[in-house]
Formats: sequence, C-alpha cells, structure tokens
Amino acid sequence: MVTIPLLFKRSLHTTVFRGRGAVAHPGWFPRDHMPGNYPKTEEERRAAAIRYGLRPEDYTPYPPEDLKNHIGDYPDAGIVTAEHRDPYDYYSDFHQRRNWNEPVMRQAMRYRVERCTFTGLRDDLHTPMASISLLSQLLLPIVIFFMVMLYNGETARKVRDWCFVRWFNAKFPKQYPYDFMRAFPNQDPRDYPILNYSFEPAEGGKNNVEEDNARHPFNETSR
Repeated sequence: MVTIPLLFKRSLHTTVFRGRGAVAHPGWFPRDHMPGNYPKTEEERRAAAIRYGLRPEDYTPYPPEDLKNHIGDYPDAGIVTAEHRDPYDYYSDFHQRRNWNEPVMRQAMRYRVERCTFTGLRDDLHTPMASISLLSQLLLPIVIFFMVMLYNGETARKVRDWCFVRWFNAKFPKQYPYDFMRAFPNQDPRDYPILNYSFEPAEGGKNNVEEDNARHPFNETSR
C-alpha cells in the first residue's frame, strides 16, 4: 500500500511541468553531459575535475593544440579497456566493467567490449579507407561468385555435373499463344495461333494430330 502513493507522487512530480522529468539532478539529461570550455584558471580546473568525478591532481584535459582529441574540458582518461580491469571486481556495470559516474575514455567506441579490445584484436577503426577495405573483403568475393555462377552458364553446368547436384529446376522454352515473329511487323499475331497443349479429350486415347495441325497450321510441332 505504501508503493501506491509513491507511484502517484513520482508520476505527478512538479518537475514534469518544468521539462526536467521526475528525477531532476545534474547529469540526467544529455545536455548536462556536454563538455564545457577548456579550463584556464585553477578554479575552473577544480570545478571541471569535480564535475567529472576526478581528483584535481588526476584531472588532465586534452590541450587545445591537440586538434584531433581536444573536446573542451573533457578529461584524458587514457586507454583503459575492460580487458585491463579485474574481472572479479565489483562494478556497477559488470558487462562493461564500469562504475557509476565514472568518466569514459574518448576512444571508448573503438575499444568496446562486444567488438575489438586493446589486448585482444586491433581497435575498431572507422577511417574511410578501413571501411572501404572491409567492405571490399566482404562483398567482392560474393559479387564475383554470383557473376560467375549466374552469367556463365557453361561454368554452372560444369560445377553441377562435377558435384552431381542440381540446385535449379530445368527450364523449357517459353510457350506463346501466337507466333509474334511471323506477324512482325504489321500483321495481327492472332492470325498465327500456336497450339501448345489442349484440354480437349482425346479420341481412343490419342490426340488427332492431323486435326490439330489443320486447325493450327502454325503450330511449332509441325515445323
């Protein structure tokens, strides 16, 4: 019974009207995680260290001269991946081996747990050339295989005969109701009908071929 009033109190919190949600404290919204300006004074340096949960003597931001890594007052946490940490320690997030409110290194997306790690394989690079190389390694063999198998029928037949496996159904020539080639270009194709099959019952168990040829003089079987 105690949880019901708490549920209503949390749902009808006054911070909803201020656009802050039921839990209003620093670090809740993404805008609170945005790095600030580079600290220029000792007071700004101490404030930035406290903001990121570090001791002032351990806080070292990237210098503005480092155009590749400089991101304001964000600290240089070094390259410390999950593989570097004790697997038997107690963490807030056991999968990532991280604790709550712990600063994340800038290269965290390159050394993710579910991908490449520092002590396992190489880091997960996202450079254009690395992406093009990876796509080429994956797609080119597939494209070459399908081009050879689909556009070279002789090779496909050789592979089929060698493997004794038929992975496609045999195709017969297409059947058309009229001889369009004879009617081309100015005649009516309906004047040249072709009998491919008939649903008429056979007399004596056999079809009357002469009658069919007389009715359909342009039948392909009579050529």
